[in-house]
Amino acid sequence: MSVTIKQLPPALDESGAPVVDENGQPVFDTAVNVLPREPRRYREVTQFSLFGNQYVLGATDRDFILAI
Repeated sequence: MSVTIKQLPPALDESGAPVVDENGQPVFDTAVNVLPREPRRYREVTQFSLFGNQYVLGATDRDFILAI
């Protein structure tokens, strides 16, 4: 069992500008794009925001982490 924390980069439109939602909040890339897939695949456990940055907590055994 392994866990990791990765920062989610902001989503970008075709021109390379950051995407914002209807409330003016930044939209972030998906966890699938930033979590490691090899040698073992990490799955998203949760996301959180800290000092304006969005992070994802990933684990190789998501159910075990949620049971703790």
